[in-house]
Amino acid sequence: MKKFFTLLITLAILLATATPAFAESINLSTEINNILEHYSKTEKSVDTFESIVAVYSVNSKVNTFDELKIYENDKSYAGLILSRLATKKDPFAEFNGVNPVEALISTQHDNGSFGTFNQHFYSMAALESVKALRGPASVTYASGHALDYLKSLQKEDGSFGDVEKTAKAITILNEFSQDAKVSVAIESAKKYLINTEFTTLNDLCYKVQGLVECGERIDPELMAKIINFKNNDGSYPDNL
Repeated sequence: MKKFFTLLITLAILLATATPAFAESINLSTEINNILEHYSKTEKSVDTFESIVAVYSVNSKVNTFDELKIYENDKSYAGLILSRLATKKDPFAEFNGVNPVEALISTQHDNGSFGTFNQHFYSMAALESVKALRGPASVTYASGHALDYLKSLQKEDGSFGDVEKTAKAITILNEFSQDAKVSVAIESAKKYLINTEFTTLNDLCYKVQGLVECGERIDPELMAKIINFKNNDGSYPDNL
């Protein structure tokens, strides 16, 4: 189901950027509606932070969500914070007796890391999102160390291990693109995405997301490859 929401977010990003090249060949609004309709028929609840962010990214609504379940699914305050931000709730509001933002900050290691790649990505995404919405003074953490740690993960080919990690890394790096060294890292990652051929639905979606973050115009043929994965009933496979 995670790949399902990756696709939804990809289409939402393209719709938001109003890419004119798709006007005749691909109706992004229709594709998004088909995905939401399929999801409503197959799932009874939205119970992961990825699903909440994805559904709200297309201006759909989640009536309620269980914050404890969101936290338990990933054991992550980052996911809880991102869910609250997507649904316009207070990220600082007490949860199980703690301030989630402060609790998340306390998990940062001395080397700047927040744990695994995904833990690091979502932690920085959550904290930087809070700063963007509430102001820089609202969150104080070792962002420089976190950024340096992220940059240290970049490979010689410009990737961060695979296309998903690379697209996610670009999202964070863009927040610090005024730094010349960060701009170099972004350019290297972009070249990796452009020059590497991807064939799975998941990889193609992340390639599009990463290139959009880099400000690149998306080739309609690339989007056509994604749309070609669509099933006869208008849904998309979850396992590719």
